[in-house]
Amino acid sequence: MGKFTDIEWCDSSVNPTGFQCCGCELWNKSVKECYAGRFAERIGGKGAFDKPVVLKPGRMAEAAAWPDLRGTDRPDKPWLNGRPRIIFIGDMADTLQKGVPFDYLKGEVIDVVTSEAGQRHVWMWLSKQAKRMVEFQ
Repeated sequence: MGKFTDIEWCDSSVNPTGFQCCGCELWNKSVKECYAGRFAERIGGKGAFDKPVVLKPGRMAEAAAWPDLRGTDRPDKPWLNGRPRIIFIGDMADTLQKGVPFDYLKGEVIDVVTSEAGQRHVWMWLSKQAKRMVEFQ
């Protein structure tokens, strides 16, 4: 049926990279205010954001194959009723972080999202890496 999440504004999440934090304004040496950073440090140890990026090919294709939820009632999230499945890309890591190759993002994210199966869903790809997003055109 697909991975569901408690995040209130989406149905599911998928991580095409491993759970890790690359550091940002919410997670650095003096500020530790990000749930993904805390999670990465809990499972990966202190300095988890200094570890190399782990790619997880195939996860996006699996998510694209999840059933469309259009027309489905969601008792826990009635504001999503009638909509396609809304999938958050990278809830536990910034997929656009340094170290994730653009060719990987093109093949693993863009090609899957724009495929026939992917177009049945709404994809939310959020990033704090504005400079890399501009470079990735």
